[in-house]
Amino acid sequence: MSLLLRKNKLWGRIEEAILEVIELAIDLFLSKRNFPIHEDDLNRKFYFCLVSANYQLQKQNRGLESPPFYEGNNQPSSDDVQRASREAKRPDFQWSITDISEPDPEKSSKQFVLECKRLGKPVGTWILNENYVKHGIKRFIDKDHGYAHGVESSAMLGYIQDMDVTNILDAINREVKLMKQPLINNQINRSNHIQLSHRLSKSFPLNEIEVKHIWIEIPLNIEELDQ
Repeated sequence: MSLLLRKNKLWGRIEEAILEVIELAIDLFLSKRNFPIHEDDLNRKFYFCLVSANYQLQKQNRGLESPPFYEGNNQPSSDDVQRASREAKRPDFQWSITDISEPDPEKSSKQFVLECKRLGKPVGTWILNENYVKHGIKRFIDKDHGYAHGVESSAMLGYIQDMDVTNILDAINREVKLMKQPLINNQINRSNHIQLSHRLSKSFPLNEIEVKHIWIEIPLNIEELDQ
């Protein structure tokens, strides 16, 4: 039987709260002008939108007690008897929560990860859609990266700079198929983003993870993109 049957109601509520913060942050982000070119700069700009969104929702008794931390290392896990290679890796954003339904106190600290990548046509020799899989999706199932270790779900944010969504999805699913993982599906068009779901198999706890793919379109001058 799958370990991901939403038995953990607390985690389900945490996920809903984080997704609400992300959706409001997207509204704030897309209302801005002069988007930076580089992915790291886009992420930094989005960080302040996440902080502002959580601030607004906290005033309505929603959101989370703390905003995410930006480019922080993966946290240690009691599953590892010594320092693991994953502890040196840095997801783009993490929310850390205490899961009071966890019977083992040492495993009660859990992190929801949001990893961000650009999507669209290749930039020189850098294949954005392929990179989304090999340097994004794969990090949730690669033991050396171990993003979202031991939790039921997390998410990826895709910055669509050009290219049709259908073509992007086809390109990504070709790479996903090579990894012998289920394809991304269940596309839902929201007011400010496209959301897709993806259930991945992995060899370390838990044995599956659901990744929400959240894609937004941003205006960029492609001629100025880094080569």
